Amino acid sequence: MTDEDGRKQVIQKGTLGELLTPGYWLERLRRTGSRCRDGVAVGTIPMVAGVDQFAARWRVELRDPRSGSAVACEYAVRRLPEPVG
Repeated sequence: MTDEDGRKQVIQKGTLGELLTPGYWLERLRRTGSRCRDGVAVGTIPMVAGVDQFAARWRVELRDPRSGSAVACEYAVRRLPEPVG
């Protein structure tokens, strides 16, 4: 991620074996009262402690350690204004 001052920071680094399972996320969502539709897929690796998850820019990369091949995307976030009322 890139913070508002332009500093880049790694927020997650791991392997497919470290993915938190869909069951983990579905149970967590159920505990918060969230509803999941059929066909929803969820999963991620844990975030690095202390990272600002509300950063202004994000870059995601998946890399094959054997071949070095990678696919990446980058995007900017525009925060919505606070609700009125």
